[in-house]
Amino acid sequence: MSSIKCPYCTKEVEIDYDDGFGYDQDVKWQQECDHCERTFYFTTHISIDHEAFAAPCIDSGEHNWKLTNAYPRKCVQWRCVCCDEEKAATREEIMEVYPTAFDT
Repeated sequence: MSSIKCPYCTKEVEIDYDDGFGYDQDVKWQQECDHCERTFYFTTHISIDHEAFAAPCIDSGEHNWKLTNAYPRKCVQWRCVCCDEEKAATREEIMEVYPTAFDT
């Protein structure tokens, strides 16, 4: 759910997006204000934001590997905490951290 201000009384009005109502762009959607009971229309604008993060390991190849926290433990992998690249952990590496990982 999202809210907008009614253009008549300026009170907050919840938009219920059930069944896809209000999602399409370039459509004039009609909504009745719960407070003043007047009908208004609204349009939808969707935006995508990006955020950049430094990942020196991508250029240098020197990753900061940590074991993932998976269950069962025999499924853990190495994951770089900077860029999220993954690589397989050997049985020996897993058993060093989780000695009972392969007990079954």
